[in-house]
Amino acid sequence: MKKSFAVGIVAAALAVFLSSSSMAAWGEGSGKGWGRGGSPSFCKGKIASRLKLSQDQINKSFEKEQSVERDILAKMQENEKIRLAMGQELKNDNPGKAKLYKFIDDINKNRAESQKKRIEYILWFKSQLTPEQKQKFASCFNGKGLNRKQGKGFGWGK
Repeated sequence: MKKSFAVGIVAAALAVFLSSSSMAAWGEGSGKGWGRGGSPSFCKGKIASRLKLSQDQINKSFEKEQSVERDILAKMQENEKIRLAMGQELKNDNPGKAKLYKFIDDINKNRAESQKKRIEYILWFKSQLTPEQKQKFASCFNGKGLNRKQGKGFGWGK
């Protein structure tokens, strides 16, 4: 009796675990909830459809965007290494104030360079647009991003 009860409990727990993990994996990348979901890139998502970009414009933009994202990823990885070194320094009995300030300056420098690369990409992207597309691009944002409306709770709403 006890053995069959224990086997039943284990089987039920296993079923719950397997179904919840598969459901979690199935729901990834759906664009809902936290994190980056939805379109894989700036130029292949809503912007491309709203501006009616040509395939050539999309391809050029995507290549440029991927290059920028690689550069930004390298800066993010560098910042993570700096944060780890900063954490090690803070674990010391007498952490060096100048060294900690240098870490902060390096992190901020990398963040600023990343933002500049994003701005350079947006300026380049705008330079590739036709006058009609530039007008649509300006109206896409209306101070709210891609015409997103903040709803109740988490998420973007529509």
